[in-house]
Amino acid sequence: MKHFTGRNIPFLAAFGAGLAATIGQVLVLRELLVLFSGFEPAVGMVLASWLFWTAVGSALAGRLLRRRAPTPRSLAQALVPLALLFPATLILVRSARSLWGVGLGEFPTFFQMLSICFVCVGPLCLASGLVFSASWAAAARTHEPRPVGVYLAEGLGAAAGGLILYFILFPLLSMLWAMLAVSAFLVALAGVFLFSGPDRAGPGARMFFFAAAGTLAALCLFASGLERQTRTRQWGPDVLTVLDTPYQNLTATRSQGRVTVFAGGVWHFTQNDLATAEHAVHPALLQHPEPRDVLLVGGDPYGMGREILKHPSVRFLDFVDQDPGLVDLARRLLPDAAVAHDPRLNLFHEDAALFVRSAQKKYDVVLMNLGDPVSAQGNRFFTHEFFKRVQEILKPAGLFSFAAASSPDALGPLQARHLRTIYTTLKSAFAFVAAYPGEQARFFATDAPGLFVRQPEELIQRIQARNLELTYVREYYLFDFLSPFKLDALESVLNQETSPPAPVNQDFEPACYLNSLLLWGLQMGFGLETGLVWLSNVRSFCFWAFVAGVSLITAFVFRRKDTQRPAVMAGVFVVGGAGIALEIVLFLSFQILAGNLYSRLALIIAAYMAGLALGAGLGTRACSRNPEPKRALNSLILVQTLVCASLGGTMPFLYFLKSLELHGVFWLSLVFSGLGLLFGTLGGLYFALAVKALAGIGVPDAGLGGGLYALDLLGAMLFSLLVSLVLIPMFGFTSALLALGLVCAGSLASLYLSPRKTA
Repeated sequence: MKHFTGRNIPFLAAFGAGLAATIGQVLVLRELLVLFSGFEPAVGMVLASWLFWTAVGSALAGRLLRRRAPTPRSLAQALVPLALLFPATLILVRSARSLWGVGLGEFPTFFQMLSICFVCVGPLCLASGLVFSASWAAAARTHEPRPVGVYLAEGLGAAAGGLILYFILFPLLSMLWAMLAVSAFLVALAGVFLFSGPDRAGPGARMFFFAAAGTLAALCLFASGLERQTRTRQWGPDVLTVLDTPYQNLTATRSQGRVTVFAGGVWHFTQNDLATAEHAVHPALLQHPEPRDVLLVGGDPYGMGREILKHPSVRFLDFVDQDPGLVDLARRLLPDAAVAHDPRLNLFHEDAALFVRSAQKKYDVVLMNLGDPVSAQGNRFFTHEFFKRVQEILKPAGLFSFAAASSPDALGPLQARHLRTIYTTLKSAFAFVAAYPGEQARFFATDAPGLFVRQPEELIQRIQARNLELTYVREYYLFDFLSPFKLDALESVLNQETSPPAPVNQDFEPACYLNSLLLWGLQMGFGLETGLVWLSNVRSFCFWAFVAGVSLITAFVFRRKDTQRPAVMAGVFVVGGAGIALEIVLFLSFQILAGNLYSRLALIIAAYMAGLALGAGLGTRACSRNPEPKRALNSLILVQTLVCASLGGTMPFLYFLKSLELHGVFWLSLVFSGLGLLFGTLGGLYFALAVKALAGIGVPDAGLGGGLYALDLLGAMLFSLLVSLVLIPMFGFTSALLALGLVCAGSLASLYLSPRKTA
């Protein structure tokens, strides 16, 4: 195989590492989101940890390899430990619950989340960054005229990895087998380099390779046992089954003879949990004088369905949940799934927001049981936009009801703020809104005057008239929670005038998402809630004044009279951060508009990485046609201007896209993949031009790639934390991107004001 020369091996190594890294990143992110109960700010932590350690590995290797060029054999040897780290990382992530002492159903603390992220991905990302820098240095030392091709090769590999994951690995393999497949690919690639390349392996290298290959073969041979052991460490000894569907992770456990189902790491329902089912169903249905047509959004289709169908007036019950795997799992494990054969029950496997938007029926009662809005995906079911759509599918005397976490006694200020926001948002869509107090505040909304019943005696009469045999929603419950004192107390909290007033929760201004983040900070302790509350109360003028100050400082601090190097490097840092910020906005916006990110995550990442490769290729070609460094600097200014325009124009485009109300996930996937391709192209083009510009002022090629790549990743790390934990929850999507656009403009100004000097 003579074509494996010293000139092309670095690019093949970068391609393989990029392919493996993307697959590993998506799989690790999915596993950690299950551990973190789908808490989306954790996405920022995972990405920040991944980027930080990759940057450290790249920077260290770039510094160490300036004096000594890596050989093809050493590149192959670097791929071998990288290969073994993929299944090792998955095993460590699944063991994190027991290693960090996170109980089943518990939410990890802030420091547990941060340490789990940094510890679990550290070794893998260090090795990945090392391979990139080693590949760059090897390409530069073999007198390759365009070592930036290593960046292009890594981007192509990453794009290929995302596509392979989405179209092949997700449908065919489990998480563990997908990781083992990635390891096998890297080991095979290393073997080709060692035994077919120009620098043949010696006895020691061969022994190392065969030991690694034997370890991987043993892992494959005992994969089924390893899967059981890791799932047991992840969920405890009571785990029955774990399924990774295209929509979420589903886990079933059995304790004390009862099956409990977790969806996305969050408790979903428990077999024969009459208390939850009765409280979720009967307070709402008893408010309606004759519920005939009912829609149940989320929850337990069989336990809650059984309670709904107890009401004799119900003609049909439509249940909506986008994941058919959930219904199949419940039917297979729960004996009370016999209600599935009731002809009145209709199952719809569709995203609830899309179903409500396109529904042709009108309902007497719509019950929503989707938990609290602790994420951007959950927040979209508590917005003005969603409530208005529910209003449109209700009959004139129809009723909408759901519950939110509360307290049966006194409410804390953050809890009151959260409930007040939900109440204000409901009032923006419905004429009449009421709430029951309790451990969960039960909200009711309608446009029909006089529908609500506050007297427990009348509700008791309806229970008797309908011959309902109930265990928990009985006389004592109704007299307790419908006492005038408790109702008036909750109503006074919900109608309390505050400064600033309670905002209306919207898709791209997620006030409930912010409140959930504040409550999370309160649970975490360590003063987190104080800092988050302070940030949430920052006046708009102060926020924009601070952003403008940062932009001005960036413009003048990195401007030099004698060289443009600081301005170019600052641009790499800022554009790298802008790219990841735009990618996170794409993730969250796709969840808001389509709801199904779990499987589409790989597709959007693949499109973004393909854009990086395309941009690097375009930049390399442009520089080869016109090698003048001054031309590269002028092109940098143009590309960074386009990045600023992307930061400013993304949200108007997303609002326009939202107004189109595209039906079907396919079209949204196509549009968002196109945006990912565009943003990635700008990032890759900027990186390639920056390499040419810095090489033109005398920065040596060998260490340039690793250092610049590390700087790009560090910018991405910082911006991912800022966007996911601060800017979007506190100030909304539009303000977050505009603020980053101002900072990017400051960096652009420093580049524009710097001299156009060459070496």
